Amino acid sequence: MDYFNKRGVPSMIHMLVVDDEAEEREGILFLLHKYGFNMETGQAPNGKAALDYLKNRAVDILFTDVRMPFMDGLTLAKEALLLQPNIRVILFSGFSEFEYAKTAISLGVREYILKPVNVEEFCTVMQRVSAEILSRRSEEERNSRRIAYAREHLLYSLVNGTPLETLTAEAGALFDLGFLNQYTNMVLLEFNRNFFDHAGQEFSEELSQLLPLPFDYLNLNPCESLLFFSNAANRTDWASLSADIRRFIQQRYRVDGYLAFSEDFSGASEIPTAFESLEQALENRFFLPDTYVFSACASSQKLNSGYQDVSSLFTSLEAALQEHNLDAVHRNIQLLCDAYAGQTNLSHLYVKFVFSNLLRDVSIHWAHFSEEELFRKVESIYQSNSYQEIANILEQNLEHPNMESHAPSNYVETVKRYISKHYDQELNLENLSEIVYLSPRYLSSIFKKETGYGLNKYIKAFRMEKAKELLETTHMKVVTICNAVGYSNVSYFIQSFREYFGSSPEKFRQKED
Repeated sequence: MDYFNKRGVPSMIHMLVVDDEAEEREGILFLLHKYGFNMETGQAPNGKAALDYLKNRAVDILFTDVRMPFMDGLTLAKEALLLQPNIRVILFSGFSEFEYAKTAISLGVREYILKPVNVEEFCTVMQRVSAEILSRRSEEERNSRRIAYAREHLLYSLVNGTPLETLTAEAGALFDLGFLNQYTNMVLLEFNRNFFDHAGQEFSEELSQLLPLPFDYLNLNPCESLLFFSNAANRTDWASLSADIRRFIQQRYRVDGYLAFSEDFSGASEIPTAFESLEQALENRFFLPDTYVFSACASSQKLNSGYQDVSSLFTSLEAALQEHNLDAVHRNIQLLCDAYAGQTNLSHLYVKFVFSNLLRDVSIHWAHFSEEELFRKVESIYQSNSYQEIANILEQNLEHPNMESHAPSNYVETVKRYISKHYDQELNLENLSEIVYLSPRYLSSIFKKETGYGLNKYIKAFRMEKAKELLETTHMKVVTICNAVGYSNVSYFIQSFREYFGSSPEKFRQKED
């Protein structure tokens, strides 16, 4: 039974009053109102009706008469405790026979009020029972949160490379890892800016109301989150579901996000591989800028025939040159060469003109040849005797020494140095790409290839390690550390720290002390 609303605030205590006399029921409800017991209430005229009520509603307190038609109060109490073991039973009766009391005690009923009801006794019992119920709820909520935090940390560790065997050895004795084997599908959400830092917990709550399937939510960093679906294989159209999520984000938050959905998988051991396939699928967005939903099963497919259109190839090549994306330049030149190869209807002069202009673009955007050097290279193209000679000239000039300063490793090192000096400021793919004059798509791609980490993952890891260092070496308050490592929302910082290290900042500091 869920006794807390979505913000963790205890819901109102619900009490069912059962008596075959309507006046007695109304009298109890009057006392509750008069003495300030703010509760939800229900009524039943006998034990049978009360049992039907209990089968359909969660009830905290069963306040019942003993002698009633159809089913007496003791039998009702016994059945009620079988249906809802945490229910508190208060018997009230005009009979004080010892046998009643003895039977009630054997059932675990500790409260027995005699009719006519003594107001002072009634208030004392209600206050005590209400306090015990709220105390039990609070403890259940704390336990529930501890379990949820442990699950989040285990999932976070698993998708970030901690072997399942290590997790089992470290946590298996303390925590049931069986839930990991129930997952069959994942959806990865990614943004170019710090979306989740600002969207907060409300995002996952709103999403849970939108989607037809239940899911577990794991935030990876301010730009990425994962949705885990249990026992959902072959149960839905994942492309349509992902498209629905994207539309919701557009309408609700006015931003564009990218989504990738996994193939069906089975067992915890396949989660890391499935996650890698999702990341790889989203890499394709750097080649398909107008696509927002990707399938992991298609992540290894080559670009389709749409790229065979020559004008599209030149547009793509121009963008790759501006982005300093050497891989994409090579790739598109090869596609362009393939497109022209065997075109006997084209004049040799036209082909030489096209590729001479292409070489000029390489010089303008990247290699920066001198005017004399460029003239010689263009001349060599016009003196070529075969199409293959032209293609070879282009390839050779892409290896020009002037290109070395544009090596991906240099860009990545520049970004890493910037992060190390400005981790207390807002960092995201867009503003970091401006630092090195690259497109966000290309920077994300080369950073992952050079480091093995996604850029957002690297930023979070750097900030978390800095936060850990400040907790260990200073007496700064958690809110101060939060701001010092670049987080504006302290609740989100605490959540991120707990996911990364498995405990809150305060508890981490206590353990270190």
